[in-house]
Amino acid sequence: MKTLLLAGLGIVFLIGAVLLYQRWWPLRKQTRAIADPVQGNSPPSPGQPAAVQRGDQPQPMVPQQRRQMLRYLKSAYNQGPNARLAAMKEMVTWGHPACLPLLRRGLRDADLRVVGLAARGLERFRGPRQRLNHPPRRSHRPRGRHPSPHV
Repeated sequence: MKTLLLAGLGIVFLIGAVLLYQRWWPLRKQTRAIADPVQGNSPPSPGQPAAVQRGDQPQPMVPQQRRQMLRYLKSAYNQGPNARLAAMKEMVTWGHPACLPLLRRGLRDADLRVVGLAARGLERFRGPRQRLNHPPRRSHRPRGRHPSPHV
């Protein structure tokens, strides 16, 4: 009986260790990827922003890289119409909440392509659409034109 109990405790301990290791392993890989500049996670250069360098899958950025990316996007947005369009495309691909002020600013742009990209970039941050089930409103009847009937 004691042997069976000891074997059961050993199995439970082994399963717990494996589960803890699986939970710890992705965190270790993630921090190693951020800290290791050889893997291509160096801060984005002004010529090539991080959203373009990294492809489709977003990689976690340290705060310094995020600030540098935002500075690049702000300066590109202020340079001219073509640079503004390119910066808006990069903001949409990056999809970080730090871009929200620039995306909102893009909604008021003169170029309709920039406005469309800004709207597409802001869609990610919208909540679920709600259907309003209000009863139909009564039509407004202007006062003074049609006197109410006397009873």
